[in-house]
Amino acid sequence: MPQVKVGDYLFQRLKQIGITSVFGVPQDNEYALLDLVFTNDLQFKGNPDELVASYAAGGYARVKNYGAFVTTFGAGELSAYSGMAGQYTEFVPVAHIVGYPAVTARKAGFIMHHTGGDSKYDTYRKMSTDITAAVTVLDNPSTACAEIDRCLNTMIYESRPVYIGVPTDIAYAAVFDNSLQIPLALELSQNDLELEHIVISELRTWMETKMKPAMVVDGNGIRNICVKEINELAKLTGFPIFVTAMGKGIVNETLPNFGGVYGGAASHAEVKRTIATSDALFWFGSFLSDVNTGELTSDFDKTAFIGFQRFSVKISNQMFDVKTKYVLRALIHSLQRAPLHRKTGSKMAWDPYPERDISPHGPLTQDFMWHALSDFFQKGDYIVSENGSSASGIGTTRFAKGVSMYNQTISGSFGHATRAAVGCFQAIKEDCGRYGRGILVTGEGSFHLTVQAVADMLRFALKPIVFILNSADHSVERLARDKTADYNGVAVYDYSAIPQAFGSAHQTQYFGPIKTAEELTTLIGNPAVRGNDCFTIIELVLVQVEAQLSVSIAGAAVDEVDELHKQKPSASSTQGT
Repeated sequence: MPQVKVGDYLFQRLKQIGITSVFGVPQDNEYALLDLVFTNDLQFKGNPDELVASYAAGGYARVKNYGAFVTTFGAGELSAYSGMAGQYTEFVPVAHIVGYPAVTARKAGFIMHHTGGDSKYDTYRKMSTDITAAVTVLDNPSTACAEIDRCLNTMIYESRPVYIGVPTDIAYAAVFDNSLQIPLALELSQNDLELEHIVISELRTWMETKMKPAMVVDGNGIRNICVKEINELAKLTGFPIFVTAMGKGIVNETLPNFGGVYGGAASHAEVKRTIATSDALFWFGSFLSDVNTGELTSDFDKTAFIGFQRFSVKISNQMFDVKTKYVLRALIHSLQRAPLHRKTGSKMAWDPYPERDISPHGPLTQDFMWHALSDFFQKGDYIVSENGSSASGIGTTRFAKGVSMYNQTISGSFGHATRAAVGCFQAIKEDCGRYGRGILVTGEGSFHLTVQAVADMLRFALKPIVFILNSADHSVERLARDKTADYNGVAVYDYSAIPQAFGSAHQTQYFGPIKTAEELTTLIGNPAVRGNDCFTIIELVLVQVEAQLSVSIAGAAVDEVDELHKQKPSASSTQGT
């Protein structure tokens, strides 16, 4: 039986599942472990702080399926937890590797730095349990390899982050283990075929007999790795198909039956009507949260809802314990063998992104900017969108075939996009031609939280196009609340100096400040801008306290909910009555 170091075993497993780059912040409890990254033919991508590392690993996983990052015990891991919580919420599989003090030091009860000033070493591990699918600290070399496999298999199966603590005196412990020859379980176990056949039969009955079928694709459509199947099903059925804010970028928007973005009351009138009147609503990977449903303004018949999640399919009020990916494959095979009898493939009676009367002159507005960016985005682009007005605006842009995108709709941590873009664009670089340009769209308020991640983009020779939407405030918050409140103001940066400040040795370019519609029109036609030859910042100066229609509607919904809360007595005032 071969002998292997515990640290080598861990990194070999990461390599086997397609990870090439490991992110992190090098500190004392990890130094020896990190030396093993390079001997296992992996790259270590060091980051300015642990939060950047955490989000970068999450961005990497969204492109390459899995990610990993390393922090030190205590102070280091605490800084990463916001990113991990987002990964847990949105089903992003990432391995968080934590360098721990030696087992001998912990057993002796020494008070070590990064602790809480006591002899407790499990405080931070306990914190992580609610935002991970599995947790382990490798205290015993004889069980270390099995524990690594347990955590990584859980990460793959549940598509959520895991926590692996590696003490300094365990990383180089040699163990006899041949488990590396046994692959991790990259595929889910097959469905019970009898139950799967029942589900397929039921789905086909709904497809054949209902008068107004429709499809909605949500965020878990991509997290469940069903993009190919969903698009094929859209072609085979011809049913009207829509995406949510979180599902944007999953569906080929050039399909004739693509109907646009569904966001509750903020949707196009025909989109709202189609969803509300559907008697068979096939919803893939649903996340029926506030931001993803136009502030909970979605309206559809719950008895007509057919929900597809990772491990289940719900048809009206009946739940089936089957895995969606295999159900979709079997359904596609069934439809190819015996097509639906009903007429399919009709073109939408409306434009998913209708032309509006937007002036191409004067100060740059949100509506004109998003209209112009529809012409800028092109096949192969991978877009990372910030939350707030960036995410809402992206929902109004028309995507060419082959455009991919994600935002952090549910977790909604402002500033995540710039950090995550480091990992996304590194993964794109490694994939050698699968994607074209990397594009980051962020507001200046969010950018201020994460500007240090620009240093990584330059150091790793990444060449994204970074759009900074500058309205000198936190726009979406100002629109959703008091438009004059001081707390939504932000400092004004000199964005032209950012590339020089963070990487003067690297080739960069800056365009801006773009203040008018005419200037933006000229800019997007510039070949130097449309290419991706070097790191590029484009500063767009927008009219302050102004937003596209969808944000305005969402803001009105927030105001309405707040007013309802004000009118209701608080829990404390009703106690004892």
